Amino acid sequence: MSRERSRTVSVGLDERGQTTQDFVVGLGLFVLAVAFVFMTVPNFIATPTGSIDGGDLAQGDRVAATIVDDTETETPNELDGRDILEYDSGDLHEDLGLRETSDNDRFDRVNVTVRALNATTDDGPLEADLPGAMDGEQLAFGDEYNNQSAVQVNRIVTVRDIEEDYDGKPVRLEVRMW
Repeated sequence: MSRERSRTVSVGLDERGQTTQDFVVGLGLFVLAVAFVFMTVPNFIATPTGSIDGGDLAQGDRVAATIVDDTETETPNELDGRDILEYDSGDLHEDLGLRETSDNDRFDRVNVTVRALNATTDDGPLEADLPGAMDGEQLAFGDEYNNQSAVQVNRIVTVRDIEEDYDGKPVRLEVRMW
């Protein structure tokens, strides 16, 4: 049995199967794949809303319900402007039963604002038109809200003794917690 010797074929650089275009397409696909990985992996790891969860929404809803129950007049969903202003003068966190440490460090931040239905945050809160209220006293109180990641609960109510244009008309009670 004699074995035949296999032949080797040598191909010069001018006769190769890969062209410059093949190399550029392959390198371009590789760069796109690496860019896709770097753009999507951080979204899987980080949460976009921080620590906001369903419990925070339930707590915000409870705070809104407490404010409506405490300031409601004989008419359902009609709030008394005087009672709303009293929240601003007292210890809001204690009145609403929110958590604090012994050093008065707050776990929960809350902001309550009464706005017109079609108003944006730039329009500002409505003003109280009460005898004895400071001129232009706004129906907004609590911690300062600066567009943090927060839960917002809205209630449509009517408020007595506010700006003449809105007195007794539907307005939006906003409760933000973070």
